[in-house]
Amino acid sequence: MPRGRAAFDANSPKHPAWPDDPERALWEIAEENGAEYIEGSLTFTANGRIGHALFKTFEPDEGDRVTNFVKLAEALDASRLCVEIDADRWRRNRETGG
Repeated sequence: MPRGRAAFDANSPKHPAWPDDPERALWEIAEENGAEYIEGSLTFTANGRIGHALFKTFEPDEGDRVTNFVKLAEALDASRLCVEIDADRWRRNRETGG
């Protein structure tokens, strides 16, 4: 399961729990978009302007849950959303030419 790494303006996202309970806001946004917020991954730049968070994401072949990356990025008001894979998957992709 790939991970999503998001960067977003700390004045965002537009969610009722933000900024009073930012982890709850991220959890709910993730759930609404087929992802799972990785608890404790929320960090901010030293000046407090940019937030970063990690999400477990889901692909169609992984069950009923599928991450909608576009809607997740929009809900976070993300300036960047990267999908990252673990070393085992990276190795398998290299071996199969994928």
